[in-house]
Amino acid sequence: ANWGWFKTNIDLIETLLARTEPHIAALYDRELVADPKLRELGSDLRSRLDATIHALLDVTKRPYPASDNFLLQRALTLRNPYVDVLNLIQVKALKSRRSAEQNGKPVDPDITHALLVTINGIAAGLRNSG
Repeated sequence: ANWGWFKTNIDLIETLLARTEPHIAALYDRELVADPKLRELGSDLRSRLDATIHALLDVTKRPYPASDNFLLQRALTLRNPYVDVLNLIQVKALKSRRSAEQNGKPVDPDITHALLVTINGIAAGLRNSG
């Protein structure tokens, strides 16, 4: 039997899963999501992601997604330290902006600028390496 189509799809899914950062999503939930039901939804989605990754690894017999893809692993290793810091700054900027808005205070233009810079930086980092 020719399993080329199946292998191609598994490889694409594996590449996508290798690029996920559930700990960053958890940070956004923890710091920015007040509604317990929405936090529970985020937790459920991360659990499902984890189950999907484990199912994929059962099929591929690899230690982690795309572990055999040197170029992707290198790109992620180079990207993550920079994009992760931008995510941390973005969370802080969003918290600050929301706090000002909720308290009826003007939003500091530097916070708005930081938020825009992080949005562009994260987008560029994801575009260049997944």
